[in-house]
Amino acid sequence: MVEMARSHYIGKLHRFQPCEPFIAMSTISQYTESHAARFDEELCEFLRIPSVSADPARRPDMHRAADWVADQFPTSALPPK
Repeated sequence: MVEMARSHYIGKLHRFQPCEPFIAMSTISQYTESHAARFDEELCEFLRIPSVSADPARRPDMHRAADWVADQFPTSALPPK
């Protein structure tokens, strides 16, 4: 019984076709590795903004952090709100 279920499941895997466009994981890994220094710099830039606070005086910093995040996605299909 288990073997029948396994062969049925494996048969479904063979018919799986990835959605287009398909990007190989090796391509994604290469991209992230080659841009790691920039990603680190950008993350540190963001983390320097004191954006988590219950102090109302920090409100401008919280808005600056939100603007920074929105500016990272200028070509995104999802408009910032």
